[in-house]
Amino acid sequence: MGTPPRPVSLALTATALLVAALVRVLFLADKPFWRDEAWVAELAGLRVAQILEGARAIPIGFVCLVKAVAGLVPAAPPEVGLRLVPLAAGLLTVALLPTLCAALGGSFSTGQVALWLATGMPALVFYSRELKAWSLDLLLAAMLPLLTQRALAGVRRAHIALALLLIATPWVSFGALFPATAAMLFATLRSWRQGGPRLAAAWLAAALGFGLSIAAAFATTLSRQVASPLLRQVWESELPREFSLPGLGRALWTVHAASIPYLFPGIGPVALCLAIVGACVWPAKQRAFLIWMWLGSAAMAALTAAAGFYILEEGRFLLFLAPPFLLLTSGGLVASLDRAWPRRGAVLAISIAVLGAAFWSGQAIAHRLHPVRSDPARYFLFDIVHDVAPLIDRLDRDGVLPKTVMVSRYAANPFRYYRRGRLTGAFVCGSIECRQFQPAFDHWLAGVETEGYLLLTDEEAEASRRQALEESGLEIHEIATARGASLWKIRRVSSGSASASHTK
Repeated sequence: MGTPPRPVSLALTATALLVAALVRVLFLADKPFWRDEAWVAELAGLRVAQILEGARAIPIGFVCLVKAVAGLVPAAPPEVGLRLVPLAAGLLTVALLPTLCAALGGSFSTGQVALWLATGMPALVFYSRELKAWSLDLLLAAMLPLLTQRALAGVRRAHIALALLLIATPWVSFGALFPATAAMLFATLRSWRQGGPRLAAAWLAAALGFGLSIAAAFATTLSRQVASPLLRQVWESELPREFSLPGLGRALWTVHAASIPYLFPGIGPVALCLAIVGACVWPAKQRAFLIWMWLGSAAMAALTAAAGFYILEEGRFLLFLAPPFLLLTSGGLVASLDRAWPRRGAVLAISIAVLGAAFWSGQAIAHRLHPVRSDPARYFLFDIVHDVAPLIDRLDRDGVLPKTVMVSRYAANPFRYYRRGRLTGAFVCGSIECRQFQPAFDHWLAGVETEGYLLLTDEEAEASRRQALEESGLEIHEIATARGASLWKIRRVSSGSASASHTK
């Protein structure tokens, strides 16, 4: 299938972008900040000087950008205003894929397959709606090879734009550092071999700006983040103690074992096979660059993880691999079907991508409409809702004494954000001190005279926990629930009452 008439091409692309926008925007205001977002929202509410002093695991530039953009639309609720940056980044990534495909020599059909798949892919939809920086990993991973390719073709403006983007990258994204480094290594080597020392010097100047920006970011913020005891404790099981060759081998395996099933849930092996086909049939002129942007970026992430400075265990840390892998997979699908049905294969490939986008988009929207039930197995694919705000309102309205309230580990960050100065003095669990529930609960309970209130998420409000508390001589009543959260009233049972109840 060649390029169709321009009106058909525009209609197909516009429809995909409309679907992408709808599936990402629908019910966005009804999605409260859950624990992974709430601390970012709280951080964005601070002054810039306070943001720069923090040691949280998030790019400081991303937080400042979120703060600035949200301030431009003060009428929007924070659940929308603070998510405008990831939303825009996610949509721009989808829109750029056909352009990136064409710049790398791919066909119109391959670009459309990639566009439609990206429209509904659960991971890409999720992080367009999530107040985290991974959507910028995606956007930069699409922009960097596009600008690199145009700069290598001699477009001066692209070279300037790329240099500026490289300087900005260390401040707004962690994951995009890998494709940025991969792109610079490839471009510098190619310019030296084909353009001579003068052209290579121009690329080395861009690389120097990138390196100086990384150094500045490390000196001001990244060094504190890397050395943070809190972060080390949270990720201690995933971070190796020292670099080793076996550790590097495991990391090279993990980077693909984690990313591919995350991008294509349920069909990861099929996607990998198609990507291999795509790598074999991609136009020779740009084939090495595209494969390098996938495998080279992955190898750098693996090396960094083996040295103890990055996490690979979960696919969301590897979203920067999505653009090149998606293009290769799309190219493999088109080529395979073209070989089987020479006249209709490309149309069939686009149709499969459209159906896939419709299926994934329908899943995402249906998940938002169904009653909320936390399912950790589906985390980071579909909306996660822990709506603690109504329970805070209930406690405040009832005039509950703050010292009688305990907020569980997973509800702690949303509680801090949504309490708006209320219930000061409640026992709010932190990420470290509440990793073991029972000691933290016993510590709080020791200061409660007769009855207290436990606010927790539904994944924590499991039957075994309630049973364990009741068996320890406590009376538990669920007095209120919200989407994904519960409020328990806890009362000490007198010894007499306990004996009577056992007699019965």
